Amino acid sequence: MSDASKIFVDINIDGIDHFVGTMWYSIRKNRGFSSFQYSEEWQANPEAFSIDPAISPLHSKEVFRSGNKALFGCFEDAAPDRWGRMLIRRTFNDAAKASGKHPRSLTDIDFLLMVDDLSRMGAFRFRIDKEYLAVPTANSIPPMIRLRELLQASEKVEERPEARNLLLAPGSSLGGARPKACLLSPDRTLNIAKFESSKDEYDVVLWEAVVLHLASECGLNVPYFQIENISVSKTDRKTVLLEKRFDRAGASRIPYISTMTLLNASDNNSEDYSYLHISEKLSEISSQPTKDLRELWMRIVLGILISNTDNHLRNHGLIRTSAGWRLSPLFDINPNPENRIFSLSIDLEGNNDIKTALEVAEYFEVPKTKAKEIIKSISIALQNWKHTARKYGCTTSEISRMEPAFEHTELDIALSFTSSIHHYP
Repeated sequence: MSDASKIFVDINIDGIDHFVGTMWYSIRKNRGFSSFQYSEEWQANPEAFSIDPAISPLHSKEVFRSGNKALFGCFEDAAPDRWGRMLIRRTFNDAAKASGKHPRSLTDIDFLLMVDDLSRMGAFRFRIDKEYLAVPTANSIPPMIRLRELLQASEKVEERPEARNLLLAPGSSLGGARPKACLLSPDRTLNIAKFESSKDEYDVVLWEAVVLHLASECGLNVPYFQIENISVSKTDRKTVLLEKRFDRAGASRIPYISTMTLLNASDNNSEDYSYLHISEKLSEISSQPTKDLRELWMRIVLGILISNTDNHLRNHGLIRTSAGWRLSPLFDINPNPENRIFSLSIDLEGNNDIKTALEVAEYFEVPKTKAKEIIKSISIALQNWKHTARKYGCTTSEISRMEPAFEHTELDIALSFTSSIHHYP
């Protein structure tokens, strides 16, 4: 990372870079501190918007990041999570050792500015003067034809520096702890490739595809996805889940924030928030609040019925359209057969059951009678989960193991609701 203490922040909208503001940072005792101020250019732009609810309004002066976080939420969303940090840290350490130096500790700001510029989540670009940071070399995002090579690198990333180097650009920009990389499809569309992990006890990425398919059948908004089965030996095949990046439209970038940023929350206080808090803020910021609130509520119901327990605030997000902020497509959704302890509750009492979902439906602009219809419809659609799992190639033993995630008391309650004959627009 450069020793400069001032970074210019651009945002790319419809393929055009706009100077949105300046970030100042400092590092003391290996801890980062930052502040941000909107540019006069961005304040004067009639299409300007607040890039983060905590950095608003647009005419504000320099704003300092307070608390234990070095970065504002919108910038944390553009930084890597555990998988990307591991790649960056180990590659940084490899380079330091090769030059005979002792590697220093990396801060949150280091990780943000080291992420590959082309594949970074969202629409931010960071520069010193006119030089963008972490600008990729030609072909840094590999084409789909190199999928097998990336899969093999993901399996050897712990012990081989060359594997880390191969994955650094395409794999360091995305959140989450699981192995992944970005790839370009033949039409130059940016995609996420999610790989199996050596620590998996079952085919996690295949089951993510199963529940994305089920979610789509329930009427939810999911990204385009497909499964690739890669032969790694004569007897062994590996599953790769490919998802189209929803923060891209062709070569154009789309601004993105997580619901953690929406609520100005952090990892160490996320238990203070619930879906009700998201609904309140979503109703204020969404350009189509009725549609987004209903979609979010349906995701609550789906999550309960498939035991999607890893539903924390970073696993929900918003994208910026020409009309304003909208709820992003569904992502990082997985059934959990081991327990039903959810990361995010429906309310602050910690409830995560169908009856509570029904009780709060009106806060999501879903009338209670209509809510019963939706719950019954989703539960009926999910009864086909075994058929869908077999269709995607899940084994009989894995289907049996996954039963607790789908077959439980909450499904019985949902199926017991009587659908009305009312029709709603």
